[in-house]
Parts: sequence; structure tokens; C-alpha cells
Amino acid sequence: MANKKMANKNQAQQTAPSQDSVDQIRDILFGQHLREFQQRFASLEAQMQDKISELGQAIDQLNAHVSQRLDSLDKSLKQEHHETANALAEEIQQLDKQLSRKITETEADIQQQLDSEVSRLNDRKTDRHELARWLNELAGKLTE
Repeated sequence: MANKKMANKNQAQQTAPSQDSVDQIRDILFGQHLREFQQRFASLEAQMQDKISELGQAIDQLNAHVSQRLDSLDKSLKQEHHETANALAEEIQQLDKQLSRKITETEADIQQQLDSEVSRLNDRKTDRHELARWLNELAGKLTE
């Protein structure tokens, strides 16, 4: 069994130099092209990293611009809300004044109508003493 192990080692050593030879031949045949491809890949990777960095910066700038624009819109909306609230409050005050004036006018009209009606009724009513005199006259005529 020891002999088999030795034979396997010798065979592995013989294969190794032949593997090295294959690598050397490959390097001779494709070495220049392989180096060119490696340089191209390295260049492309560097360009890709640059583009990724540029995109990251562009995204950061865009985020800053969007954030600034949103802040501006928020301020604008708050200002518009404030102006609208003030305009509505002023309109409510004007309507309140108009309503108060209408109520006052209506009360005055009703009071005038009431006074007019009271005066009319006072003109038409008969005084108690006069009514008593008429009743006495009527009673006197009935007893005759």
C-alpha cells in the first residue's frame, strides 16, 4: 500500500509540472488578451464606481431640492391657510354686523307696528265711565 501512495505522489508531481506547462502555454497564447481584458474590466469598474458616485450625488441634490421645495410649499400653504382664515373671520364679522342691524331694524318695525296697533285699539276702546253711563241709560230705558 505504501508503494501505491508513492506512485500516486510521483504521478501527481508529474501532472503538476505538466499543469504548470499548460498554464505557461495559456499565458503565452492568451496572456496579452487576458491582461487587456483585466484592464478593461478594471477601467469599466472604475467608471461604474464614478457613475454610481455621481448618481448618489445627484440623488442627494434631488432630495435636497425636493425637501426645500416641500418646505416652501408647506410655508405657502400655511400662509394661504392663515389668509383664508383671516378672510373668513372678517366675513363672519361683517355678516354678524349685518344680522345685528337687521335684528335691530326688525325690532324697531315690530315695536312701531305694536305701538300703532295699541294706539288704534286705544282709539276704539270705550272708556269705563262712558260704558257705565251707557249701561245706566240702557237700564233706565228698559225699566220705563
